[in-house]
Amino acid sequence: MTEPLHPTVMSRLAFKRPDMKDAGGGTEVCSLSYPEAVLVTEQAMRIEGQALPLAGLGAGGSLDMVKLAPGSDTPFALQQLASDWVNEIIDPGDFGELAIELQLRNGQIRWRGPRAVVQAPREQFSDLTAAIAAIAWLWLNVERVERRLEAGWAGQHDDAAALARTAFGWSAGRQLGERAVEASRDRQWFLRCMRLLERGDRGLSRNARRVFFELCHQLELAKRVTLIGEMIESRETLYNQGAERVFEYRMFLVSSVLEAAILAAILAEIVLLLVYEL
Repeated sequence: MTEPLHPTVMSRLAFKRPDMKDAGGGTEVCSLSYPEAVLVTEQAMRIEGQALPLAGLGAGGSLDMVKLAPGSDTPFALQQLASDWVNEIIDPGDFGELAIELQLRNGQIRWRGPRAVVQAPREQFSDLTAAIAAIAWLWLNVERVERRLEAGWAGQHDDAAALARTAFGWSAGRQLGERAVEASRDRQWFLRCMRLLERGDRGLSRNARRVFFELCHQLELAKRVTLIGEMIESRETLYNQGAERVFEYRMFLVSSVLEAAILAAILAEIVLLLVYEL
């Protein structure tokens, strides 16, 4: 019996820091630079017959994928099983409400939360896997930053009220300065995201970039990142103004102390002159 031309594969994608390349094993899928550097690895297993092992939810934002041959090259029962698997209601984990179906020339991508099914010729598996990995990594970054910014709204209102004061303690001034630095880092993250959405990642092939852009368009990631950019701009404006106010207040204190010291020295000199005269 000959080996099928388009084997069915189930795999799990994991996202690792570049310096953890050897941790956890797996085959390298791609190395991405945007919005943050990451190494994507894949642990794959061959699916024999029509059985589909239903892997559980991966930890740390990992993504489970089933890769099937297109059309009649994959038994209908296995296609139906994969469809039920990807549509199963489970905890979406870090992928939130991600849901998309993309029709390809020779297949399709169906993706729900931490699970994706790819039907395509085997020679396209590599590019499609890399494109999905890049989207997943961008999605995870957007989710993380979006949640952090939303969680910081109440504190941002308090900080805005604090800026109405005429005096700042050293601890309050330090906190405002730290948040100004954080806002600057968020701005850099936003610019990296926009660069990615405009030009793609260098770690992707031309075909992978094409699929990446199509997935970005359907998921409306550009609109979402733009909205995050407006939130970042609001924080940046607030905390930059705060840093300026704190700097001006400290300069006022320093100049006041210097002026007081100078006046004290002059008075001391006058007192000494009067004493000598007496």
